[in-house]
Amino acid sequence: MLCNLLGSFLIGVFFVAFDPSFPRSIDARVLPADLPGIPRKRRLLIDFSATGVLGGLTTFSSFSLATVQLIESGSYSEAGFSAAGSLLVGFAGLALGVTLQHRWTTRRSPKRL
Repeated sequence: MLCNLLGSFLIGVFFVAFDPSFPRSIDARVLPADLPGIPRKRRLLIDFSATGVLGGLTTFSSFSLATVQLIESGSYSEAGFSAAGSLLVGFAGLALGVTLQHRWTTRRSPKRL
């Protein structure tokens, strides 16, 4: 869970650092690769770093294996708590990273009159 928390937190920080308007409401018909306002090179960097490097840190496959092993051993409630806990921790980490990066970015940017 700690890796999921750390990875999700870093993904939130990273996304806001490269796209300060994240998260934004968009039309569901728009593909993520076609998001307006983000240059292609920046999108590729975000995809590689967040999905590739930081996505590997979140160890989703290890989380899945541990959950299946708990189910196979008959520990259904532990499997459910583990799965729900990992998802909630991941979402919380992402939200925390986005929030803190927005605050840090806002403090660094010059005040507008």
